[in-house]
Amino acid sequence: MNDIKVLVERRRHKGSTATEISSIPSSLVGFKVFRGHVGYEEDFEVELSIHLELQRLHQSKGNHGNVKICHLDSLDDLQNKAIQNGIRYPVSFITGNAGSGKTRTIKELVLSLINEGVKSKEIVICSLLGVVANKLKHLTGLKAYTVNRLLEYKDVEGAFKPLKSESNKLDCKFLIVDEATLLCNELVLALLVAINSGTHLIMVGDISQVQSIQPGAFFYSVVQANAYPKVNLKSNYRNNQSQIENLSLDIIAPFGVSNIFDYVSNNLSIQQTDSDSDTALVIEKAISRAVDTGMELNQIQILTPVHQGSVGTLSINKLVSSAVGNQRGGLKVILKKTNYRLGLFNGQVGVCTRKQDLFSVIIQGKELCFDGVQHFDSTFELAYALTPHRVQGAEFDLVIVVIPFNCSLINTNWVYSAITRTKKSLVIVGDAKQLAKINADHRTTFLKLLTDSIENVIE
Repeated sequence: MNDIKVLVERRRHKGSTATEISSIPSSLVGFKVFRGHVGYEEDFEVELSIHLELQRLHQSKGNHGNVKICHLDSLDDLQNKAIQNGIRYPVSFITGNAGSGKTRTIKELVLSLINEGVKSKEIVICSLLGVVANKLKHLTGLKAYTVNRLLEYKDVEGAFKPLKSESNKLDCKFLIVDEATLLCNELVLALLVAINSGTHLIMVGDISQVQSIQPGAFFYSVVQANAYPKVNLKSNYRNNQSQIENLSLDIIAPFGVSNIFDYVSNNLSIQQTDSDSDTALVIEKAISRAVDTGMELNQIQILTPVHQGSVGTLSINKLVSSAVGNQRGGLKVILKKTNYRLGLFNGQVGVCTRKQDLFSVIIQGKELCFDGVQHFDSTFELAYALTPHRVQGAEFDLVIVVIPFNCSLINTNWVYSAITRTKKSLVIVGDAKQLAKINADHRTTFLKLLTDSIENVIE
């Protein structure tokens, strides 16, 4: 029993909810055995519920009415197929690498629906990330929500719960969910339960990107199981033929990268250091040099997998703010939570100036003032260094990717997510040689096993 628990915990720590097992003990209290795998009963029940909710939606007739399915010459064939699936089927998935046209497909799907008479209020767009929701709002002209906001999460008797539920459904005909790769099981289940049968659910994401911080892999599990209509966009509309693009594709390829230094080019620098402390010094110099050349701080982003240590977000933010903050008239900060009243979204970046305990932040053309460190810290944090989870959907002119020594969090999904955040230049610094040894974050889940069991596979 203890051996099983240790095995399950070890795999769960890396994101898996189901662990393959060769021999099954006769008695397992609190565990579930399913199709040769074992995991906690609680994880199984949540993923079984997700599976059943997807089946409920998938088996409904859909609510597209007389929406005409047409071919758009401005899109490639796969983008057109993705739009057609969204109109034809109650549940569909769109995936593709960075720059493959997922956001453009969302925009054209919305325009197609509106042109065919679907009312704007009948189309709902959401994302886990506030900054992505805001981008979709401006792109489509529709209201866009974070998933939490859409489900109306509230503090109910000390617990954070959604007001939208099985008895209080979402009112829409089409629901588009972007950056679905990041959704954790709990949030996915809350969302699915609140969707009316007949609503068309279109989920969009990149299976090569980082997944939810919590155990589970909803989007990856369902897409890989191939049980629902899906399209994998394959065109590339970003960084075409650059070494950055080549590296991003090779890092997630089956055989990976053999020699990371083969990718060095005019816009891609790779610096192998001897220790994390040396890495910190290189970062400080790189930021100072970029600032001296006139680059704006909000177009420079350092990405690291850890918060603690000499190359964690906390240390690097202090280091960089001391080195360059005062040179540019303020500190780079990031909003920690969405404020719909002010029209500000979690993940948006601003510049902060401080006079004693008085803080002033200029963000999205607005000025916010705070009296006291505690008040400021509850709303903003320094943003020179962040984890890739915080910047999904965003792009920067210069991205500095930190590879700590002896870091178990580095995998191909993490590196891919980090390097695809750049628009122009990329610097990889630290234990760069480690990139030849990393593997993908392939999580094993009960949801994948359950979805695999569906007999009628749709191609």
